[in-house]
Amino acid sequence: MPDSAPNGKEWFAFFYATLHEHGLLRRVLDIGPGRGAYADLLRGPFPDVHWTGVEVWGPYVERFGLEAKYDRMVVADARYVDYGLLGPFDLAVAGDVLEHMTKEEALALAGRILGHSGLLAVSLPIRHYPQEAVHGNAFEAHVKDDWSHAEALESFGGLVAAFYADGEIGVYVLARDRHLSRVASLAAARARERFLESSAATVSR
Repeated sequence: MPDSAPNGKEWFAFFYATLHEHGLLRRVLDIGPGRGAYADLLRGPFPDVHWTGVEVWGPYVERFGLEAKYDRMVVADARYVDYGLLGPFDLAVAGDVLEHMTKEEALALAGRILGHSGLLAVSLPIRHYPQEAVHGNAFEAHVKDDWSHAEALESFGGLVAAFYADGEIGVYVLARDRHLSRVASLAAARARERFLESSAATVSR
């Protein structure tokens, strides 16, 4: 689906804001933006960050106005992009993307992206979630439709933070090196605090 699940996005927004507050975000890479949900969520509050989108399905660019949402749009299969020509990036986002390929391809792509981005945030459905082609787009089919939280924790190299949202979506932050691992861990902890404070405030209203 060109839409991505809302689960985990509030936590991710707090994580993003924390990185930005510390001057750690200048360039962001969005893999498989679909309708541009992450750009819609974050570009308004933080307009100084440069965003590059890589979308495999060309018709989405016009349908969802992606060229207006991103500073640079590339229509290509993320598995075959030379990120050295696009980067470097401070943060890459793969939101509800990696389930559309084999596990081996997903892990290889994550590793390649981390070669050109300090951090990578991955959002995945962490339950059995089959899906066929949508809107004539065969890339929308889920190839690996049975990721679990435990499997994600065991599989992704450089994992420094994880947020498990409602038994539906897992958000996993990977870092390229030890310094960024520490930075990301602190930002993730602060994001969790903000998320819990926000949730408590919502409940108390």
